[in-house]
Amino acid sequence: MGSQQSAFAVIANLVLGTNENENKEIDIKRLKELKYPANLEEAKRFRLNNSIVDKETDKKLYSVWSTSPESLGKYGVGLELYFLFLKQMIILFCIVAGLSIIPMVINSTGEFIREDESQNGSRYSLANSWSYDQDLLDLYIKNDTKSKNHSVIMNEKDINHILERTEEQYKWVWIADAVITSIFLLGLIVILIVNKIKIHDSELGNDRVSEYAIEVEGLPKENITEEEVKKHFERFGKVYETYLGRSYGDLLYLFKEKAEVKKEIRAQKIFLGISSSFCTDDRKMEKLRQKKTKLNERISILNLKKKHNEFDIYKAYIIFKTKEARKKALWEYRKGIFSSLSNKDPQLKFKNEFQLSVRSCTEPSDIMWENLEINRIEKKSRKCFSITITLIFMALSVGLIFLMRRKKLIDYDSYGCIHMNVDYDRKIWEIKQDKNMTAEMVLCWCRERSTDDWFNPAIFNECKKYALKRLSAGVVNFFICAGIVIVNYSLRLLLTTLSEFERHKSFNIKQTHTLLKIFFAMLFNTVLVPILTHIDWSGQSIGTEVTDQQFGDFEKLWYVKVGSIFSIMMCINVVSPHLIFNFLVLYMKGLYYRTKGYLKFKTQYEINNAFLGPVFVLSTRTSMILTVLFTCFIFSGGIPLLNIIALSALFTIYWTDKFLILRHYRKPPQYSHHIYSWTIKLMPLCALIHCCISLYAYGCPDVFPTGFVNNNYFDPLEMSIEDRIKMDHGKNF
Repeated sequence: MGSQQSAFAVIANLVLGTNENENKEIDIKRLKELKYPANLEEAKRFRLNNSIVDKETDKKLYSVWSTSPESLGKYGVGLELYFLFLKQMIILFCIVAGLSIIPMVINSTGEFIREDESQNGSRYSLANSWSYDQDLLDLYIKNDTKSKNHSVIMNEKDINHILERTEEQYKWVWIADAVITSIFLLGLIVILIVNKIKIHDSELGNDRVSEYAIEVEGLPKENITEEEVKKHFERFGKVYETYLGRSYGDLLYLFKEKAEVKKEIRAQKIFLGISSSFCTDDRKMEKLRQKKTKLNERISILNLKKKHNEFDIYKAYIIFKTKEARKKALWEYRKGIFSSLSNKDPQLKFKNEFQLSVRSCTEPSDIMWENLEINRIEKKSRKCFSITITLIFMALSVGLIFLMRRKKLIDYDSYGCIHMNVDYDRKIWEIKQDKNMTAEMVLCWCRERSTDDWFNPAIFNECKKYALKRLSAGVVNFFICAGIVIVNYSLRLLLTTLSEFERHKSFNIKQTHTLLKIFFAMLFNTVLVPILTHIDWSGQSIGTEVTDQQFGDFEKLWYVKVGSIFSIMMCINVVSPHLIFNFLVLYMKGLYYRTKGYLKFKTQYEINNAFLGPVFVLSTRTSMILTVLFTCFIFSGGIPLLNIIALSALFTIYWTDKFLILRHYRKPPQYSHHIYSWTIKLMPLCALIHCCISLYAYGCPDVFPTGFVNNNYFDPLEMSIEDRIKMDHGKNF
């Protein structure tokens, strides 16, 4: 309880401190580092003291291989839960990915995607539907005089044959997905229970000040004493301490900023190695002095000469002797549904006049004191500005991806070329002489050439345009995926900065808001942007032209054109940014400084900074994991390969982050369980969206047709959303 008293005393002293000597206090240790020359051994000790080490073995580094998440719990339960969650999701996705092999094998036996066209994994998706019978279609196209572009009329026997094949595939795919989803949900429940016990055990026996304290608002702004407030709340139990919070406005924040500026000025003077009278020409020094002047002006406006007791009272902190007294106070002052006090007892009013608002108190170590008195208008304006900047950035992202997609050249696939009714057995000289052959038909003919045919100079020259189109389409597709990944990384940096700008009242609130904002922004950019830029807004039926790039449904070509984007993006996320940037760039840079590059540093301060790793930001890392899990599992019903990619991503993230937290990052702050709690709350949403999309996608008539209009293979019967959910397929299982 003394920590609560100390915390409040520090804040009061900070505001009341008018002694100029107190304002000149700086980090003595840091200034000494600037004065002393660089020493390698001292830098190594500094790095070790600020890294995660095993305190039981004389501060030796933990083993990367054998260190468990429980061992990392000494540095905060949040860090332990992060690695425990990763480990648990790896185990869960080992089962899910193993079961996903079943629908992948089933899909791979289809004939829509040829083996040489399966570079994006489309062959293992619902694009490779059994409703497509290559031999049967070829037979009709060659022999049936009724067959024209977009029209192949089949007899009843062949129609029934296709529907039977379709129903068989639907049955096994549906069963596999139902089992996978059930196991996923069951696994989430087990993980939730296990980690709830872990959180409970970590808090057991660790009494926190916040468990005894309450926060009170609604008191009169002046002419009251701590003793009067204490007496009012002693009806609920013995009060240990009472503190009246004064309204200092932005003084705490301004003093903190001023202290940081003064430290920078002192450090810069020593770093330059000259007296203050010769520092005016230094640009950095000039900027620091201008910033200090502006801060002093803002402080003077707030009338700093007031004494502590002259500031208005805006809240009080009450610390009880027992937890029971705190619970009783919170219960008596509980609020009803419409925010009115459920108990109208006039004795609850302070001095029988002032209606009080009582709530739980945040842990002192978690409070960002300098942000406590941000008024509602400023708080909302900061949030609005943050949201506006984010929306502008995301709109630019959508526009960029849309422009790149428009530049994407078309690769001629099986489904599109079927509509061309091309005789692929014709020779090259027949193709050249046939004046009825359009450019698109020639490209489709080129698509069917074997590897040996491409060594024929005549065929190579004729089909050069097709080869360039295929190559260009692949390159542009890759850059679209890479562009989305880069935008996601930029979003993380932007939203982390904006989170600081919003000035949240506690560290946990800040971390939670950062997690949610980054996650939803990245999910929009990763999932919705590719879908929105490929939607057929005209409302027409299934696209059938070779050049179609817009879709109104989860048809077969959607998995080839759009589904492949998700597969490529998630493959990039297997190694980026944790393996490529964090490990190969940042870690290797730090390793170079610690082995050879340290020779260029002149002061101890410089070499210490070079040896000290960056901060491990739990919220941004967790948001990336959630984005990968959501993107992969949401579309895994139609693209089961994504579950295997998710497993690969989780595996590399776990071991890369584990290595870096033990060998690269500095000692992290004591993260609480709040980020994990939000993470596990969001996971059922992933399963729900997966079920909705799978139900809708399985009802697509282009993938699983229930019949054909006038027996025309290219005109499957349309179904309403209700029909899709009820689907006659699978009625026998």
